[in-house]
Amino acid sequence: TIYGCDSVYTLYLKVMPQAGEDTTRAEINEGDSIAWRGVYYSQEGIYADTTYSAFGCEEMIYYLELTVIPYVPSAIDMSATEAKDEHQVRKFIYQNKLYIEREGIIYDATGSPLRLPL
Repeated sequence: TIYGCDSVYTLYLKVMPQAGEDTTRAEINEGDSIAWRGVYYSQEGIYADTTYSAFGCEEMIYYLELTVIPYVPSAIDMSATEAKDEHQVRKFIYQNKLYIEREGIIYDATGSPLRLPL
């Protein structure tokens, strides 16, 4: 042409639909976990997982908004006195299990002392 152009290009543009979104909101107790889309989560946060179309475009974005409820031990009886030997006994629930503390040793509900890993 007189302007120095020697080629004509035609662009065919197809606009794909925007990726869909899906949000799941969940609460768990501290120390628990939740399975979501094949993965276990135990930390509070927002997580995402994406699926892709055959063309490599984002097809669906999934979100998990996870809230962790902190555990607060509830004292059943902080000052009960054992009639036999007059030593102070504490009973408490931790992660839905009953424990007893006597003379600095913690026992489970069966009376077995706990063994803590070193």
